[in-house]
Amino acid sequence: MRRGKLKRGSHVGVVLSFVVFVTFLLFLYTVLEPSLKTQRSKSQELERLGDNLLETFLGSVRVATITNEVVEDTEGINCLKISKEGLAENEEKSVVKNLNGNIIGSKIDGQIKVEWDGSDGGVFKLYLSNESLEKSPFEPAECANGKILLVQERKYVFYDRVNETFFRYNESYEELKSDLGVSSQNEFSFSFVYKNGERIDTPEKTKGKNIFSKEIPIQYMNKTADVLQGFVYVTIW
Repeated sequence: MRRGKLKRGSHVGVVLSFVVFVTFLLFLYTVLEPSLKTQRSKSQELERLGDNLLETFLGSVRVATITNEVVEDTEGINCLKISKEGLAENEEKSVVKNLNGNIIGSKIDGQIKVEWDGSDGGVFKLYLSNESLEKSPFEPAECANGKILLVQERKYVFYDRVNETFFRYNESYEELKSDLGVSSQNEFSFSFVYKNGERIDTPEKTKGKNIFSKEIPIQYMNKTADVLQGFVYVTIW
């Protein structure tokens, strides 16, 4: 009889221990759940902010590979000419490079004109965009016909767009915050880092708890159409 009582007592102890354990887990969940929910919400918002910010920074570039038509007599010719139709459209800024990456002269008027020394088989990259590109100007004389080998549409980060976003952060923060999809109860900041390590930050703000940050590798194009590696850092709290 004593053994039966001991056995029943041990069962009761196990049940009580299990009840205490489950109660403790429920207590932990009740305490931690609001914090976990906040972390999930801010983590998702950080991802959305990063995507929206990058979309704001991106600009389109049309890259055309061009070469010359066969020319029997190149005397007095210093350029190639290509029709703008279907290529330049609204783009007004351009940079032209040879295959060594050196900038050569170009001009856009009724046509696209590219500096050319008359050598056969020359291949050039023409970058056309409404973004901040600075071509090397020259005065064309006689131009031979050029032809397009390939046209590609690409997107890169342009610092003028980044700079405009910095300006909006300083001058119309709440409007920018709304445009980027940041909820009213959260705040954000961002930084831009050039390839050489130079870093530009938004003004310092007092940060609260639950700070989330993200590093985003990007490719940006400078004014001479060089594509460089940089980073954008996004923080939300």
